[in-house]
Amino acid sequence: MARKIPRVSVGTTAPAQPAADSPPIDEALRESLAREFHVSAWQVESIYREELRRLAAGARINTFLGVLATRLVRARLRTPAGSGRESGPQSVVRT
Repeated sequence: MARKIPRVSVGTTAPAQPAADSPPIDEALRESLAREFHVSAWQVESIYREELRRLAAGARINTFLGVLATRLVRARLRTPAGSGRESGPQSVVRT
């Protein structure tokens, strides 16, 4: 007797949403980035949460969202003020 193989549908899972209690950026990393880019720790935290929220909105796997968000924080802080978000490296990460 042949076994039936269950059908698996692709793309039916809901995208990961950032939890209301999503973990903040690591304190040491936040302070390090603030010193490196001469901005406040609050500003680093704010950018991190914004990027994390944006990434989580379209993510199906959220294992490395913190790493990606940190990378985007660095990229945004490196971008000269007034050049706009769209010209920065963030546009490369979008799929």
